[in-house]
Amino acid sequence: MLNYGKNEHAFLRLQKDLAGNGVVSPVFLFGEEQFLVRWAAKAIADKYAPREMAEIDYKKLDGQETDAEEIISCCETLPLLADRKTVIVDRLSAFSSGAGRSKGAFNEERFVDYLSNTPPLCLLIITADEVDKRKRIYKTMAAKGGVYEFTKLDRGLLNAFIEKRLKQARLTASRQVMQDFVAATGYLDKDSDYTLFNVENDIEKLVAYCGGAELKREDVNAVMSANFNFNVFALTDAVSCGDGGEALRLLRILLSSGTNEFAILGLIFSQFDLMLSVRELMDRGKTRSEIQKTLGVNEYRLRIVAGHAERFSRNDLAGIIKQACEADRNVKTGLFGSELALEMFILQATSKLRGQG
Repeated sequence: MLNYGKNEHAFLRLQKDLAGNGVVSPVFLFGEEQFLVRWAAKAIADKYAPREMAEIDYKKLDGQETDAEEIISCCETLPLLADRKTVIVDRLSAFSSGAGRSKGAFNEERFVDYLSNTPPLCLLIITADEVDKRKRIYKTMAAKGGVYEFTKLDRGLLNAFIEKRLKQARLTASRQVMQDFVAATGYLDKDSDYTLFNVENDIEKLVAYCGGAELKREDVNAVMSANFNFNVFALTDAVSCGDGGEALRLLRILLSSGTNEFAILGLIFSQFDLMLSVRELMDRGKTRSEIQKTLGVNEYRLRIVAGHAERFSRNDLAGIIKQACEADRNVKTGLFGSELALEMFILQATSKLRGQG
Protein backbone atom coordinates (compact mmCIF):
# COMPACT_ATOMS: atom_id res chain seq x y z
CA MET A 1 0.00 0.00 0.00
CA LEU A 2 1.33 3.46 -0.90
CA ASN A 3 2.12 5.82 1.93
CA TYR A 4 0.46 9.19 1.45
CA GLY A 5 1.93 10.77 4.57
CA LYS A 6 3.93 13.96 4.75
CA ASN A 7 7.01 12.19 3.38
CA GLU A 8 5.29 10.98 0.21
CA HIS A 9 7.20 11.39 -3.01
CA ALA A 10 6.45 14.52 -5.03
CA PHE A 11 5.39 12.28 -7.93
CA LEU A 12 2.55 10.83 -5.85
CA ARG A 13 1.59 14.19 -4.36
CA LEU A 14 1.36 15.83 -7.78
CA GLN A 15 -0.74 12.97 -9.13
CA LYS A 16 -3.20 13.50 -6.28
CA ASP A 17 -3.20 17.28 -6.77
CA LEU A 18 -3.85 16.91 -10.49
CA ALA A 19 -6.71 14.48 -9.87
CA GLY A 20 -8.29 16.83 -7.34
CA ASN A 21 -7.54 20.13 -9.07
CA GLY A 22 -5.26 21.02 -6.20
CA VAL A 23 -2.33 22.48 -8.17
CA VAL A 24 -1.85 26.13 -7.25
CA SER A 25 -0.03 28.79 -9.27
CA PRO A 26 2.81 29.64 -9.27
CA VAL A 27 4.18 26.10 -9.41
CA PHE A 28 7.85 25.30 -8.78
CA LEU A 29 9.37 22.00 -9.94
CA PHE A 30 12.94 20.92 -9.20
CA GLY A 31 15.10 18.07 -7.92
CA GLU A 32 17.71 15.54 -8.93
CA GLU A 33 15.18 13.59 -11.01
CA GLN A 34 14.89 16.02 -13.90
CA PHE A 35 13.04 13.33 -15.86
CA LEU A 36 10.13 13.78 -13.44
CA VAL A 37 10.48 17.57 -13.50
CA ARG A 38 9.93 17.48 -17.28
CA TRP A 39 7.01 15.07 -16.88
CA ALA A 40 5.42 17.25 -14.19
CA ALA A 41 5.64 20.47 -16.22
CA LYS A 42 3.93 18.80 -19.17
CA ALA A 43 1.30 17.07 -17.01
CA ILE A 44 0.29 20.34 -15.35
CA ALA A 45 0.14 22.26 -18.62
CA ASP A 46 -1.85 19.51 -20.33
CA LYS A 47 -4.30 19.39 -17.43
CA TYR A 48 -5.03 23.08 -17.09
CA ALA A 49 -4.14 24.57 -20.48
CA PRO A 50 -4.12 22.11 -23.40
CA ARG A 51 -1.94 23.75 -26.03
CA GLU A 52 -3.90 22.34 -28.96
CA MET A 53 -6.88 24.44 -27.78
CA ALA A 54 -5.09 27.69 -27.17
CA GLU A 55 -1.54 27.84 -28.58
CA ILE A 56 -1.71 31.61 -28.49
CA ASP A 57 -2.15 31.56 -24.71
CA TYR A 58 0.91 29.38 -24.08
CA LYS A 59 4.42 30.80 -23.62
CA LYS A 60 7.67 28.98 -22.80
CA LEU A 61 10.73 30.94 -21.69
CA ASP A 62 14.36 29.87 -21.29
CA GLY A 63 15.21 30.39 -17.63
CA GLN A 64 18.90 30.73 -18.45
CA GLU A 65 18.22 33.69 -20.73
CA THR A 66 15.03 35.48 -19.67
CA ASP A 67 14.81 38.32 -17.15
CA ALA A 68 12.24 39.14 -14.48
CA GLU A 69 10.46 41.78 -16.56
CA GLU A 70 9.92 39.42 -19.48
CA ILE A 71 8.35 36.79 -17.20
CA ILE A 72 6.12 39.37 -15.53
CA SER A 73 5.05 40.80 -18.88
CA CYS A 74 4.02 37.35 -20.12
CA CYS A 75 2.09 36.66 -16.92
CA GLU A 76 0.26 39.99 -17.12
CA THR A 77 -0.93 39.40 -20.69
CA LEU A 78 -4.59 38.37 -20.60
CA PRO A 79 -5.57 35.05 -22.22
CA LEU A 80 -7.37 35.33 -25.54
CA LEU A 81 -8.95 31.90 -25.98
CA ALA A 82 -8.08 29.73 -22.97
CA ASP A 83 -9.34 30.16 -19.41
CA ARG A 84 -5.83 31.02 -18.27
CA LYS A 85 -2.54 32.12 -19.78
CA THR A 86 0.12 29.42 -19.30
CA VAL A 87 3.71 30.57 -18.80
CA ILE A 88 6.49 28.01 -18.36
CA VAL A 89 9.92 29.27 -17.27
CA ASP A 90 12.27 26.39 -17.91
CA ARG A 91 15.41 25.94 -15.77
CA LEU A 92 15.33 29.33 -14.06
CA SER A 93 18.87 29.97 -12.88
CA ALA A 94 17.83 32.54 -10.26
CA PHE A 95 17.22 29.70 -7.78
CA SER A 96 20.84 28.53 -7.79
CA SER A 97 23.61 29.99 -5.66
CA GLY A 98 25.72 30.78 -8.73
CA ALA A 99 25.03 33.23 -11.54
CA GLY A 100 25.07 30.93 -14.58
CA ARG A 101 23.40 33.51 -16.82
CA SER A 102 24.26 34.83 -20.27
CA LYS A 103 21.76 37.70 -20.50
CA GLY A 104 22.53 40.14 -17.74
CA ALA A 105 21.48 40.17 -14.10
CA PHE A 106 18.14 38.82 -12.95
CA ASN A 107 16.17 41.24 -10.78
CA GLU A 108 15.42 38.71 -8.07
CA GLU A 109 13.93 41.23 -5.65
CA ARG A 110 11.44 42.44 -8.25
CA PHE A 111 10.48 38.89 -9.19
CA VAL A 112 10.09 37.70 -5.59
CA ASP A 113 7.72 40.58 -4.85
CA TYR A 114 5.71 39.69 -7.95
CA LEU A 115 5.37 36.02 -6.94
CA SER A 116 3.02 37.04 -4.15
CA ASN A 117 0.75 38.85 -6.59
CA THR A 118 0.56 36.70 -9.71
CA PRO A 119 -2.79 37.15 -11.51
CA PRO A 120 -5.40 34.39 -11.14
CA LEU A 121 -5.75 34.20 -14.93
CA CYS A 122 -2.13 33.05 -15.26
CA LEU A 123 -0.72 29.58 -14.65
CA LEU A 124 2.99 30.13 -13.95
CA ILE A 125 5.15 26.99 -13.99
CA ILE A 126 8.83 27.31 -13.05
CA THR A 127 11.46 24.57 -13.23
CA ALA A 128 15.06 24.59 -12.02
CA ASP A 129 18.14 22.38 -12.03
CA GLU A 130 20.03 23.51 -8.94
CA VAL A 131 18.32 25.16 -5.99
CA ASP A 132 19.75 27.01 -3.02
CA LYS A 133 17.03 26.66 -0.38
CA ARG A 134 18.53 29.49 1.65
CA LYS A 135 17.57 32.07 -0.95
CA ARG A 136 14.56 34.33 -0.54
CA ILE A 137 13.15 33.34 -3.94
CA TYR A 138 12.93 29.69 -2.86
CA LYS A 139 11.50 30.50 0.57
CA THR A 140 8.82 32.65 -1.07
CA MET A 141 7.83 29.85 -3.43
CA ALA A 142 7.81 27.29 -0.60
CA ALA A 143 5.54 29.53 1.48
CA LYS A 144 2.98 29.61 -1.32
CA GLY A 145 2.78 25.80 -1.29
CA GLY A 146 3.20 25.00 -4.99
CA VAL A 147 6.63 23.38 -4.63
CA TYR A 148 7.43 19.85 -5.78
CA GLU A 149 10.93 18.47 -5.21
CA PHE A 150 11.51 15.35 -7.30
CA THR A 151 14.01 13.16 -5.50
CA LYS A 152 15.01 9.69 -6.68
CA LEU A 153 12.33 7.00 -6.66
CA ASP A 154 12.25 4.28 -4.03
CA ARG A 155 12.21 0.62 -5.03
CA GLY A 156 8.42 0.37 -5.25
CA LEU A 157 8.01 3.44 -7.47
CA LEU A 158 11.01 2.46 -9.58
CA ASN A 159 9.55 -1.00 -10.20
CA ALA A 160 6.23 0.60 -11.17
CA PHE A 161 8.06 2.93 -13.55
CA ILE A 162 9.86 0.01 -15.23
CA GLU A 163 6.80 -2.25 -15.33
CA LYS A 164 4.71 0.47 -17.01
CA ARG A 165 7.25 0.89 -19.78
CA LEU A 166 7.64 -2.84 -20.28
CA LYS A 167 3.86 -3.17 -20.47
CA GLN A 168 3.73 -0.42 -23.09
CA ALA A 169 6.22 -2.50 -25.09
CA ARG A 170 4.09 -5.63 -24.49
CA LEU A 171 6.82 -7.27 -22.42
CA THR A 172 6.57 -9.11 -19.12
CA ALA A 173 9.32 -9.87 -16.61
CA SER A 174 9.56 -12.04 -13.53
CA ARG A 175 10.28 -10.53 -10.12
CA GLN A 176 13.82 -11.95 -10.21
CA VAL A 177 14.55 -10.47 -13.64
CA MET A 178 13.26 -7.11 -12.43
CA GLN A 179 15.60 -7.33 -9.44
CA ASP A 180 18.51 -8.21 -11.73
CA PHE A 181 17.80 -5.23 -13.96
CA VAL A 182 17.45 -2.78 -11.07
CA ALA A 183 20.67 -4.07 -9.50
CA ALA A 184 22.49 -3.80 -12.84
CA THR A 185 21.49 -0.16 -13.21
CA GLY A 186 22.80 0.78 -9.77
CA TYR A 187 19.94 3.31 -9.51
CA LEU A 188 19.19 2.49 -5.87
CA ASP A 189 22.82 2.45 -4.78
CA LYS A 190 23.88 5.17 -2.39
CA ASP A 191 25.38 8.22 -4.18
CA SER A 192 24.53 6.75 -7.60
CA ASP A 193 24.26 9.33 -10.40
CA TYR A 194 22.16 6.98 -12.54
CA THR A 195 18.80 8.67 -13.21
CA LEU A 196 15.45 7.85 -14.80
CA PHE A 197 16.80 9.19 -18.08
CA ASN A 198 19.35 6.35 -17.94
CA VAL A 199 16.67 3.83 -16.89
CA GLU A 200 14.50 4.86 -19.83
CA ASN A 201 17.43 4.52 -22.22
CA ASP A 202 18.33 1.05 -20.94
CA ILE A 203 14.70 -0.09 -21.15
CA GLU A 204 14.64 0.99 -24.79
CA LYS A 205 17.75 -1.14 -25.38
CA LEU A 206 16.11 -4.12 -23.67
CA VAL A 207 12.95 -3.76 -25.74
CA ALA A 208 14.98 -3.61 -28.95
CA TYR A 209 17.11 -6.61 -27.94
CA CYS A 210 14.42 -8.92 -26.51
CA GLY A 211 13.11 -11.33 -29.12
CA GLY A 212 10.07 -12.63 -27.25
CA ALA A 213 7.17 -11.52 -25.11
CA GLU A 214 9.02 -12.12 -21.83
CA LEU A 215 12.20 -10.43 -20.70
CA LYS A 216 14.78 -13.01 -19.60
CA ARG A 217 17.81 -12.80 -17.35
CA GLU A 218 20.09 -13.43 -20.34
CA ASP A 219 18.53 -10.42 -22.08
CA VAL A 220 19.38 -8.22 -19.10
CA ASN A 221 22.92 -9.61 -18.90
CA ALA A 222 23.51 -9.09 -22.62
CA VAL A 223 22.22 -5.52 -22.73
CA MET A 224 23.61 -4.38 -19.39
CA SER A 225 27.03 -5.99 -19.89
CA ALA A 226 28.20 -2.65 -21.25
CA ASN A 227 26.97 -0.90 -18.12
CA PHE A 228 29.85 0.21 -15.94
CA ASN A 229 28.15 -0.39 -12.58
CA PHE A 230 26.95 -3.81 -13.69
CA ASN A 231 30.42 -4.97 -14.73
CA VAL A 232 32.11 -3.62 -11.61
CA PHE A 233 29.43 -5.29 -9.47
CA ALA A 234 30.03 -8.58 -11.34
CA LEU A 235 33.80 -8.17 -11.03
CA THR A 236 33.56 -7.64 -7.28
CA ASP A 237 31.24 -10.63 -7.05
CA ALA A 238 33.82 -12.77 -8.88
CA VAL A 239 36.60 -11.57 -6.56
CA SER A 240 34.42 -12.34 -3.53
CA CYS A 241 33.87 -15.87 -4.85
CA GLY A 242 37.61 -16.34 -5.39
CA ASP A 243 37.10 -16.69 -9.17
CA GLY A 244 40.25 -15.04 -10.48
CA GLY A 245 39.66 -16.07 -14.10
CA GLU A 246 36.21 -14.50 -14.29
CA ALA A 247 37.39 -11.40 -12.43
CA LEU A 248 40.25 -10.88 -14.90
CA ARG A 249 37.87 -11.38 -17.84
CA LEU A 250 35.53 -8.68 -16.51
CA LEU A 251 38.49 -6.41 -15.79
CA ARG A 252 39.60 -6.62 -19.42
CA ILE A 253 36.06 -5.81 -20.60
CA LEU A 254 36.04 -2.68 -18.45
CA LEU A 255 39.53 -1.60 -19.53
CA SER A 256 38.83 -2.23 -23.23
CA SER A 257 35.74 0.01 -22.98
CA GLY A 258 37.97 2.86 -21.82
CA THR A 259 36.95 2.78 -18.16
CA ASN A 260 39.31 4.67 -15.88
CA GLU A 261 41.43 2.36 -13.70
CA PHE A 262 40.98 4.53 -10.63
CA ALA A 263 37.20 4.41 -11.06
CA ILE A 264 37.39 0.60 -11.12
CA LEU A 265 39.54 0.51 -8.00
CA GLY A 266 37.30 3.04 -6.29
CA LEU A 267 34.16 0.99 -6.80
CA ILE A 268 35.88 -2.26 -5.83
CA PHE A 269 37.07 -0.53 -2.66
CA SER A 270 33.52 0.73 -2.05
CA GLN A 271 32.05 -2.77 -2.43
CA PHE A 272 34.48 -4.39 -0.02
CA ASP A 273 34.17 -1.50 2.40
CA LEU A 274 30.41 -2.10 2.36
CA MET A 275 31.00 -5.81 2.85
CA LEU A 276 33.18 -5.06 5.88
CA SER A 277 30.53 -2.73 7.34
CA VAL A 278 27.90 -5.44 6.88
CA ARG A 279 30.17 -8.03 8.53
CA GLU A 280 30.78 -5.75 11.51
CA LEU A 281 27.04 -5.12 11.98
CA MET A 282 26.30 -8.84 11.63
CA ASP A 283 28.87 -9.58 14.33
CA ARG A 284 27.01 -7.12 16.56
CA GLY A 285 23.83 -9.12 16.12
CA LYS A 286 22.03 -6.70 13.80
CA THR A 287 19.24 -8.05 11.58
CA ARG A 288 19.15 -7.56 7.80
CA SER A 289 16.49 -4.86 8.11
CA GLU A 290 18.54 -3.03 10.77
CA ILE A 291 21.65 -3.25 8.60
CA GLN A 292 19.76 -1.93 5.58
CA LYS A 293 18.43 1.02 7.59
CA THR A 294 21.85 1.80 9.05
CA LEU A 295 23.79 1.64 5.78
CA GLY A 296 21.11 2.93 3.43
CA VAL A 297 21.78 0.23 0.84
CA ASN A 298 19.09 -1.29 -1.37
CA GLU A 299 17.68 -4.68 -0.42
CA TYR A 300 18.96 -6.61 -3.45
CA ARG A 301 22.52 -5.34 -3.13
CA LEU A 302 22.50 -6.02 0.61
CA ARG A 303 21.38 -9.59 0.04
CA ILE A 304 24.30 -10.22 -2.35
CA VAL A 305 26.87 -8.43 -0.20
CA ALA A 306 25.67 -10.09 3.01
CA GLY A 307 25.94 -13.49 1.35
CA HIS A 308 29.63 -12.86 0.72
CA ALA A 309 30.26 -11.14 4.04
CA GLU A 310 28.99 -14.20 5.92
CA ARG A 311 31.79 -16.30 4.43
CA PHE A 312 34.70 -14.16 5.62
CA SER A 313 36.00 -12.61 8.81
CA ARG A 314 36.49 -8.91 9.35
CA ASN A 315 40.25 -9.46 9.14
CA ASP A 316 39.90 -11.11 5.73
CA LEU A 317 37.85 -8.22 4.37
CA ALA A 318 40.07 -5.57 5.96
CA GLY A 319 43.03 -7.29 4.29
CA ILE A 320 41.39 -7.03 0.87
CA ILE A 321 40.67 -3.33 1.43
CA LYS A 322 44.32 -2.82 2.39
CA GLN A 323 45.42 -4.56 -0.82
CA ALA A 324 43.13 -2.29 -2.86
CA CYS A 325 44.72 0.78 -1.21
CA GLU A 326 48.18 -0.61 -1.97
CA ALA A 327 47.22 -1.15 -5.63
CA ASP A 328 45.98 2.44 -5.81
CA ARG A 329 49.21 3.72 -4.26
CA ASN A 330 51.37 1.58 -6.60
CA VAL A 331 49.66 3.10 -9.64
CA LYS A 332 49.88 6.68 -8.38
CA THR A 333 53.57 6.36 -7.47
CA GLY A 334 54.42 4.70 -10.78
CA LEU A 335 55.67 1.51 -9.17
CA PHE A 336 53.42 -0.54 -11.47
CA GLY A 337 51.33 0.20 -14.53
CA SER A 338 47.63 0.57 -13.80
CA GLU A 339 46.57 -2.63 -15.59
CA LEU A 340 49.31 -4.71 -13.97
CA ALA A 341 48.50 -3.32 -10.52
CA LEU A 342 44.82 -4.20 -10.95
CA GLU A 343 45.64 -7.71 -12.18
CA MET A 344 47.99 -8.28 -9.23
CA PHE A 345 45.36 -7.06 -6.80
CA ILE A 346 42.70 -9.36 -8.28
CA LEU A 347 44.96 -12.41 -8.22
CA GLN A 348 46.08 -11.73 -4.63
CA ALA A 349 42.53 -11.06 -3.43
CA THR A 350 40.96 -14.07 -5.15
CA SER A 351 43.73 -16.36 -3.93
CA LYS A 352 43.23 -15.19 -0.36
CA LEU A 353 39.44 -15.42 -0.46
CA ARG A 354 39.46 -18.77 -2.26
CA GLY A 355 41.60 -20.16 0.53
CA GLN A 356 39.41 -18.69 3.26
CA GLY A 357 35.96 -19.29 1.76
